[in-house]
Amino acid sequence: MLKFGFKSKGIVIMSDNVRRLPVGSEMSEQLPFWKRMLMHSPDFVGIIDHGLDVNHADVKGQYCSQKSSGQTLKRAEKWGGSGTSWIVSTGMKGKRGGEFKKFLEGGKLLAASAQWKSRT
Repeated sequence: MLKFGFKSKGIVIMSDNVRRLPVGSEMSEQLPFWKRMLMHSPDFVGIIDHGLDVNHADVKGQYCSQKSSGQTLKRAEKWGGSGTSWIVSTGMKGKRGGEFKKFLEGGKLLAASAQWKSRT
């Protein structure tokens, strides 16, 4: 039983449809997104349509620092702390033509803050 005046946050989950996270030279533009997550301090973050690539040749490809998924993880640690874990599924190459045909579209990402590392 909770004592009077105590408020439990429980498990907090946030999700967002980001329509492609900035990557490459624009990677620093991700920081406001992760700072917003830090402000609300969710335990888990779910993202769809992220457009990140993953190293499929490696078992832990979503953590590979050579790919945008691993580089984004470094920014996500501003929210979840060192040891943030996640699973990333990639989308597919866009077929809208012109400027979008080179980029990944879609994809899903589920991140758990470092405090959940022992349970994930």
